[in-house]
Formats: sequence, structure tokens, C-alpha cells
Amino acid sequence: MKKHLAVLSLSLVLTCSGMAAAEDLLLTARVERAMQKVNKDGAPYTILFISEDRTLQGVSYTAEAPIFAFGPSHQEASAVQGGETIKAIVSRRDNNGDVTYTLRKIVK
Repeated sequence: MKKHLAVLSLSLVLTCSGMAAAEDLLLTARVERAMQKVNKDGAPYTILFISEDRTLQGVSYTAEAPIFAFGPSHQEASAVQGGETIKAIVSRRDNNGDVTYTLRKIVK
């Protein structure tokens, strides 16, 4: 009985943690502003900020969401300026309503 309870508990934990996994998607958005940064190790990265229209319990609002670009995708993102519309493959993460994206590739 204890063994079955342990297996059930483990499977519930793995199932719940899998729900928070990131997903890749194709995103088309207008970039509000772009920032070039350097991390603590001296590696450059880019943050592109976009606005998203959202609805919560019938209330519509606009929220800002960052798209982080590291490594090879930083090179692509560093050429993007505020006001441009981009089409990109991104990884989406939702952390209790705060959405962030990681750039995989800008689609031309």
C-alpha cells in the first residue's frame, strides 16, 4: 500500500511540473522598444519588449512582455528596433500570469 501511494505521489508531482513546461510558438508582434544588455559573465543579450492584449474575467487590458535573445539569436535581435513588427519562433513561459519569451529565431 505504501509503495502504491509513493508511486501515485511521484506521478502527480511529475504531471504537475510538466504543466509549467515551455512551449515553442510562432509569434507576430510589434516591438515597442529594444535594449542591449551584458550579463554578469560579459556575454551580450537583447531584450525586445512587446505589448499583448489580454482579457481576464471579462476585463480587457494591455500587458508588456519581454522577449529575451541569447547567443546566436542575440545577433538577429540586436538589429531590431522599436516600432518594427517581427515574426519569430519563441519559447513561451507563463509564471503566474507574467509571460516571458525566449527568442529561438526571427522568421524573415
